[in-house]
Amino acid sequence: MPEQEREWQVPESKFGSRYGLEEIDAVVRAMRSEGLSLVRDGELDHFAEEFAAYCGVRHAFPVSTACNALALTADLIGLGPGDEVITNPITYIGTSAYALRTGATIRFADVDPRSLLADEDNIEALVNEKTKAIYLSSYDGQLNDMDRVMEIARKHDLVVVIDAARSPGAEFNGHKVGSMADMTCFSFHSQKNMTTGEGGMLTLDGPRADEWAPTAQAMRNVWGTAERIAENYRMDEMRAAIGREQLKKLDSFNDERRELAHHLTEALGGVPHITTAFEYPDRKHVFHWYMAKVDSRALGIERDEFIRILKEEEGIACSAGNRPSYLEKMYEMRGYEPGLCPIAEEEYVYHTLRLPMHLGLTRNHMDMAADAIRRTVERLASEGAARW
Repeated sequence: MPEQEREWQVPESKFGSRYGLEEIDAVVRAMRSEGLSLVRDGELDHFAEEFAAYCGVRHAFPVSTACNALALTADLIGLGPGDEVITNPITYIGTSAYALRTGATIRFADVDPRSLLADEDNIEALVNEKTKAIYLSSYDGQLNDMDRVMEIARKHDLVVVIDAARSPGAEFNGHKVGSMADMTCFSFHSQKNMTTGEGGMLTLDGPRADEWAPTAQAMRNVWGTAERIAENYRMDEMRAAIGREQLKKLDSFNDERRELAHHLTEALGGVPHITTAFEYPDRKHVFHWYMAKVDSRALGIERDEFIRILKEEEGIACSAGNRPSYLEKMYEMRGYEPGLCPIAEEEYVYHTLRLPMHLGLTRNHMDMAADAIRRTVERLASEGAARW
């Protein structure tokens, strides 16, 4: 296949969302206002109010990044040496990095192999007298069983934090992410389902939300509280203005992603040795990514070689996704070793296949991706049969 044809076939995008004239007008509106930061009753305050209403929560605090929001959660909970935090292994390193930074011990709950989310039974099995919080990531766009997670948390008096960087607008039993956990962290990075270029949001709900809210507000500015010096985590007026327009479009953006994902699932149906993305029936998956699986052992090939063929020979932008966090250097330096979560490691090393998913794609792209995967599987199966 010619190189120039492969380049556009099923492209990767650095932009997960889409801008229109509304966002351009919003930036101009912000620039013509009294100032671009610390404006009372300006874009930032309105964005916070509108986002809180969208999620159905009492408090929302715009910040510079989702990592800032996660750092704030560790501060609000008061994590430190001697505490333990339970989290899922397959996620972006930021989910647990700020809890780790406090000196707390991170305990990893092995995953449900269908969804790559932490298995709720494994979460509960790790709870002990040192456990202070549960930090969970939605990973590719769908949530854990939040009824079960919150039941575990209330039983053991734990704080629940959701890293919803990849799942704004996702739902569990009709409830939007943000409205079930004590704290939820959102990302508006350019690759996310809604974007302000860079940015984030911390939402608070649950029985201690009103108690935490003044500290969360104070800790976004360097003055902090009398006891704690903070960082400048504020979002500026221009990003907030963009966020207000993006929020209006978020549900329609997510619907587009879901339609593309469901079309790809249908197109991949019947391809041997390929498992399509799993979606729980009681949840709204917003498909930040489309996570398929390949049975690399059955094909007699390394999973990474399968990805290489799709990328270099078929022009399909894909990857393995995130590996278990405890395999990263920051954990290795602190004594964490392979073997903590056998299912997560098995899935990452042999099976996970992250396929393109963004608003620049069409049904035609999904069909081309499915055709390329089918061709690759058939070729490898044929070559394997010849070898055998």
